[in-house]
Order: sequence, then structure tokens, then C-alpha cells
Amino acid sequence: MAKKIETKELNYEKQFFKSILEYSVNHNISLDSVIDVFNQQTTKIIKKKLDQDAEIVYELDKKNKIAKLYNLYVSVVDNDPEIIRDIENNPEIRFYNITLNEAKLYYPEVKVDDIIKAPVSLSWISESKNSNIKLIAKVLFNSIVQGIKLLEKKIIYDKYSCMIGQKIMAEFVSQTDKGNWNVILLDPSGLHNVSAFLPRSLLNGQRDIKRGQKLEVVIESVEEDTKLSQIKVSLDSPLMVEAELKENIPEINEGLITIYKIQRKPGERTKVALKKTNSSNSDFDLHGAIIGINSNRINSIRSKLNNERIDIIEYSDDLITFIKNALSPAKVIDILKKEEKNNDYYVIVLKESITTAIGKKGVNASLASSLTGTHLDIVDTEKADELGLEYDKNALSLLSQFNYSSNKKVNSNNRKERKNNLTSFDFNMDTFDKDVAAFELQEQEDNNKYSDLNFDELFKQHEKELNELEKEQEETISEELAKEEIKKDIKNYKKAKKVIEDFKIDDDLTNFGLDKNIDLSDLNDEEW
Repeated sequence: MAKKIETKELNYEKQFFKSILEYSVNHNISLDSVIDVFNQQTTKIIKKKLDQDAEIVYELDKKNKIAKLYNLYVSVVDNDPEIIRDIENNPEIRFYNITLNEAKLYYPEVKVDDIIKAPVSLSWISESKNSNIKLIAKVLFNSIVQGIKLLEKKIIYDKYSCMIGQKIMAEFVSQTDKGNWNVILLDPSGLHNVSAFLPRSLLNGQRDIKRGQKLEVVIESVEEDTKLSQIKVSLDSPLMVEAELKENIPEINEGLITIYKIQRKPGERTKVALKKTNSSNSDFDLHGAIIGINSNRINSIRSKLNNERIDIIEYSDDLITFIKNALSPAKVIDILKKEEKNNDYYVIVLKESITTAIGKKGVNASLASSLTGTHLDIVDTEKADELGLEYDKNALSLLSQFNYSSNKKVNSNNRKERKNNLTSFDFNMDTFDKDVAAFELQEQEDNNKYSDLNFDELFKQHEKELNELEKEQEETISEELAKEEIKKDIKNYKKAKKVIEDFKIDDDLTNFGLDKNIDLSDLNDEEW
């Protein structure tokens, strides 16, 4: 019988040694940390179920590949036959009592009632005649597993909580019925990968992801303790845009530009509000820094976002200006604060600009609203007049005067080369006035076209037009910058006349290559 118990004890010691090493290697946890968990959890259960004074420790014998268990507080008892008989019938008693004869094997000078460190074995629990005592082993094993899980969660939290907003490569493992993805974050070493969760809400529905595919994701959040995946990642959240901006725009890392806020509708549109810092010069070109030479920077970012449309918005401390900027590319006549609510504003636009201001499925307006922290009620001039809103009529006149209708849009892919250049720049003010008159006539036709539509019908009509418009008018941000410059030149009609009347060819233009063919035919006011 004694031989059988010794064999069982040895098996336990070998199993514990193997378990401790495997936990350490497989979960990337230090050996000492794993041993601490075994010590704490075993002590906790033994104290609760068997001996309230116990303190259990595991010691590894790497040579013999066994893990020995010890109780630091075992009481030495007399070699009384009755006590010995009691221990033999109830082996679990050996966890806290040891006979004098056995104690002398470890400490020759020991006496009765001394407290010593003595070896113990879980086999004593499994050999107990008490069914409740036998259950301690199962409870203990579960407690150790739980302790390891908690330790692993702490390690994951400590490592990844400081990586929120950073990109990391992930492998897509499985997709749930609701469209969420379980992914594995790939450790550069390839040894210690961690599972993560990508919710459907942070994934562009237009993406066609395959099981086993590897893509860069951004760490959104890390929970310290949860029954689900600790790490939530995204493929199409604002944090992905922020990470790409920081990676591609050195001026951000240099402290010349600050990312104020990002709002995103994955797969459709992103608005990025940026502001110049005090470290930048007054003439620092914020838009140029983001776009880069030949649009290389912004195109690099867009390529990693499935060519998603990105609006670069310059932040302003003046809320009205910020709202106007945020509604880009829409042209805004005026913005009026609603009296009844603090953050509600009327946005007045031309009827022809309703489509651009609202955007497909309301995306442009909703993103602008979120970006500025306001609620925007976008109305055309007719509605504004019905409501009795007093808006800037001068701005209305200027916008109406230079509003190019969408049907004059020329597809850039079918653009014909202009034969004339600045060296043969030849037109007079009569021609210019005729052009303006033609624009005004076209505006009147457009107004008549929509005069019988109410707001809802107008929205539906423009929704349909926008789908067609977006297919034809996909353009790079560099083109938008060019339009912004042109917009500044034509805001005041009288100033435009004077510029043309006084126009002279400057040799500096030739030096910078600006006397080449310039085609402005594809500029459309609804894209400004």
C-alpha cells in the first residue's frame, strides 16, 4: 500500500513539473510567475478547505523533473499509536501534522510541538475516505487554471494597453454569425500570438475578407479583466486613419500639426480636423503638408484605406468658421445659431448645393456635425426664406454668380488638351461678362428645374444625382487645393475684373513652369 502511495505521489510531482513548465513556455510567462500562481492558489484552497494556517510552496527539481510541495507550517506531534492510527485512516491530516519520528528524518533536533517545513502530497487528499476532502483536488486544479488565466490577462493588459492606437499585423481566424471577426495578433517573434476581437461596427462592410488573411489592424481598447477577448481591434476606425497620418506626415510627429479630431464612415468618407501649432510659421501650408508633392502623401494614406475619400479640414477656434470648413466640399452661404438650443445651427446653402452639403445617405452632414459637436439643420435658401432667417445676402449673390452646375462637369479621364497657354492668353472683359451672363442663365434653369420639389423630394433627387456625380468626379486632394485657390480669386467679381484687366505675363511664371497648358474645365463648384 505504501509503495502504491509513493508511486502516486511521484506521478503528481512529475505532472506538476510538466504543467508548470508548459504554462511558462506556452503562455510566455516567466517560470517564477507561474510558480507564484501555483503557490498562491494551492495555499488559498488548502487554507479554506483543510488547514487555515497552511502556506504551500512548490520547489522544482529540474534534474529529476519533479515539483515538490511543502507546507511551511506543519506541527510536530508525538509518536502516539492512536495519533499514528488516526493519520493512517485520514491521510489528509499529514498536511498539517507530522509525527516526531518522521520529522526527525528532515530535522534531527526537532521536538514535539515544533513548527517545521515539511513535504506534502496531493495524493493524500485523493486517498481520503471523506468524499468532501477528495473534491479539494478538483477545486485546487480549477483554481490554479483560473490563476494562470488571470496572470495571463494581466500580462496582456500591461503589454497592449500602452499600444492603443498603434498598428499590428493580425490573422483573421473566424467570423461569427453577426459578422464579427476573431483574429490573432501576430507577435514579431511568431511565438506568443494573442487573440483579439474585431466587431462588425469597426469594419468596412465593403471589404471582402477571407479566413486566414493577414492585415494590419489598430488596437482600439484593452480590458484588464473580461470573459471575452481582452483586446478589441479595428480595421476601419478613426484610429486607423490617425495611425496612417502619423506614419506618413512627419510634420505631425515634429509638432507642427496637431490632429484635433477624426470622424469616419468606413468605406465612404473620413473628415480629419487639423490645426497648426505655435511651432509652425504663419505661412506654413497645412494642406500642402498633408497632401505632399504630387499628392504622394495623401494618396499613400488613401491606398491603405481602400481609396476612401478623405476631407482635410482646418480647425478654427471660431465655431462658425469651423462648421463651414467641416462641411467641405459644400459651399455654405451662412450659418445661423438656433435660439432655442445651444448647439443647434441652421446651415444655409444654395439649392444646387444641398446634395453636396448633406452627402450620400447624409454622411457629409453627419460627419461634420460629429466633428464640430453640433447639430446642423441644412436648408436651402427657399426654406430659409420661409423660416424668416436673416442670412448673408451678399454671400448668396457671390455664390450664385459663380456656381457651376454639375451638368457642365467634364470627366477628367476624357479631358482634351488645351491648345492655348498663358503666352497666348487673349480675351477681353466683354467675353468675361458674357460668360458670367451664361452662368446666371444656367442657374435660373437649374432653379426652375427644382422649383416644384419639396425638401424630401429634393433630397431624393440629389441622392440619385450624387451617385452619378461621385462616379464621374472622383479626384485627388491636390485638385481640391487648386480649386480652393481659384475660389479665393473669384469670390469678388469686381476684383476678378481688375485682375484680368491688369493681367500681364510674368517671366517668373515661365520659370516655374506655369505657362504650360492649364485645363480648368473639370472644376465643379459642388466639389469645392
